[in-house]
Amino acid sequence: MRQIAITLRVPVHERPLERCEGMLVRIKGTAKAAIAVKNSIREDSRKRFTVAHELGHLLLPGHDQCGVCASGMIETWAGDVRDREREANVFAAELLMPAALMQRQLGRDAPSLRLLDGIAATFGTSLTASGYRFASLTSYAVALVWSEAGRIRWAKQSDEFGGWLRLREKLDSRTFAADLFGGTDVPAGAHPVPADAWLERADAEATLLEESRLLPGYGAVLTLLWAKEAAGGTIAEEELLEELNPSDFTTRRRRWPTRR
Repeated sequence: MRQIAITLRVPVHERPLERCEGMLVRIKGTAKAAIAVKNSIREDSRKRFTVAHELGHLLLPGHDQCGVCASGMIETWAGDVRDREREANVFAAELLMPAALMQRQLGRDAPSLRLLDGIAATFGTSLTASGYRFASLTSYAVALVWSEAGRIRWAKQSDEFGGWLRLREKLDSRTFAADLFGGTDVPAGAHPVPADAWLERADAEATLLEESRLLPGYGAVLTLLWAKEAAGGTIAEEELLEELNPSDFTTRRRRWPTRR
């Protein structure tokens, strides 16, 4: 990342920043800029992602006013993060893990956190960023879920993953993620859990494979879900029509008839 920045004539400095992890300082109306990264960030992968994130602000259209990025904006794809910060995170993930190189990592093994660890080691990225990119490109039906304080904060679903995840809701006690927040050890590897523990609509007998890992440094749990078979339930026509009531299409609506 630093070599790319140097090629773009953008110096990168590590500084004792306060209230932010990264900062882009530019001459308005030009591509002349410098990047500052908080020197106390422990993980090199996080520093590299921060540099890539700030390069996104420099190069993406409409990001002229972006400059100071707090820790809650870096490497997160939550719905409450400003659009330009999410765009910079997507840019960073794509820059660090180009699709052409990622394809060599996909399809070799079944989805697992161990596979994501391998991607992270190959590209020098975090487990979270690696999982996000994997879910963006894989042909498996998977979802990467980030939970904080016992609630799902954000998720990235692959195109093949059906169903509506219970975003911003308290984790179901039947999930391994909830066990980790409760201080209970969970078995290694992926294990089946009821699909309706994660999804708003699911067949009563459907299951998902769940593998969760506690991230103590962030007070979070990262979960990889894999749907080997379709887990979504059948929606009655009258229920769908009710969901599509035009009078309910407002910005305050919390649930929509499709995950898109």
